[in-house]
Amino acid sequence: MTRVRDLGQVLVAAGVVASGLAMLAQIPLIHADAGYARIGPRFFPSVVAFGLLGLGAILLWEAWHKGFPALEEGPHDHQPFDRKAVAWVAGGLVAQMVLIGTVGFTLAGTLLGTCVARALGGRLAMSVAAAFLLSASIYHAFGWLGVNLPALVTGWL
Repeated sequence: MTRVRDLGQVLVAAGVVASGLAMLAQIPLIHADAGYARIGPRFFPSVVAFGLLGLGAILLWEAWHKGFPALEEGPHDHQPFDRKAVAWVAGGLVAQMVLIGTVGFTLAGTLLGTCVARALGGRLAMSVAAAFLLSASIYHAFGWLGVNLPALVTGWL
């Protein structure tokens, strides 16, 4: 069984690969002083660039050999715009940006995560707990990398 290649799918995949290559070409232009951090400013752009290259290669292989899977439309595809959900997410983001210097990264991230979960219909207690654990984990991961984030109690929150 032969398949006609969809030029649009191949072009999308090639665009992802090209984005990764363009990003990789720009990384050497980033000033490489690591400063106080254990990793330099080229680390995360490199991770993203290689991620784009890898995903682009997978997409290109799929588009070339079998095509992207066809998605059937369902009733969820035509839901009305939910203004409340957008307000919860936007309000949480603004509150996080305003409060991060005062209450620290962990509590501001907990507030943002809780607002996003509320927008998606999550239960309050579970949302707060999950957002707190995720924010605290991110805070400690960045601390391990030598990146200082704002804290309410230095070294913990």
